[in-house]
Amino acid sequence: MLDVPEQAICCFETWSELQIAFYDNNGCFSSCFSRNRFYHYQKLCEEVKCSGGEPVCYKFDRRETLRRAWLYRDGGLKICHAGVLELMMPVYSGEVLLAVMVAGIRRIPADLPAGVPVLRAGVIRPASGAALLRETSAEELLLQLEGLRQLAARLKFWFESEPGELPIRGEMSRSLLIEQTVQRFGRRDLTLDDMARILHLSRSRTAHAIREATGHTLTELLNEHRLKVACSILTFTDHTIAEAARHAGFTDPANFYRQFQRAIGMTPGEYRRISRRDRDSHTEWV
Repeated sequence: MLDVPEQAICCFETWSELQIAFYDNNGCFSSCFSRNRFYHYQKLCEEVKCSGGEPVCYKFDRRETLRRAWLYRDGGLKICHAGVLELMMPVYSGEVLLAVMVAGIRRIPADLPAGVPVLRAGVIRPASGAALLRETSAEELLLQLEGLRQLAARLKFWFESEPGELPIRGEMSRSLLIEQTVQRFGRRDLTLDDMARILHLSRSRTAHAIREATGHTLTELLNEHRLKVACSILTFTDHTIAEAARHAGFTDPANFYRQFQRAIGMTPGEYRRISRRDRDSHTEWV
């Protein structure tokens, strides 16, 4: 069955006319693909790297794409320093990130699809060949994102069907289970009863178990997680402050402002301006 991932990706590439680069987060797919699968091998990307941009490309393409995968769990777009557009799709098994696929490359369209998260480089200096890339549209991008979702589901099914011990499988500690449950459901109305069912404990015992494992109450964990999500959304997307609050799981905008100012020490608008300025000042074209 080891040829299944390669066949699935080749099928997507033939249909979409996009090329896949594969960022393996756990080594689960390292034996399935040639080296080219783990590297951008499009001509323009090669030219940018050869002209001295490889350290910046690596930091943004691989590190930020993997680190921010939870922001675009259902797919997203990436605009790199060279002014190039790619589609992104994480592959999860449960709450464990196996890999992130990026598909491209395309010229940035005048209108991006609404509601799709966009990971942008801090400083964008379009490469000379970016204007010559193939055009795309919001409608085409949405269709290709759906294709990537189907590909991710196929790879997840393959991974979970493989026999033997795979690197990430095994028992999960209670503290890690609590942490990953908050990360997965923290933007929803996650209650103590929900946690009790997940931990297989009584409601009263669950509150003590959470405190013992993390040093915090469930409410404190949820607020901390939602504020981290809001901070990332404010820094890395173009969502309004109200949209950032809603996507982070705050149903009351006034409560969001109070919580944010108390924890961060500034308003959401001030945080966005400072975080984007700092992000841009630390992102240079090498």
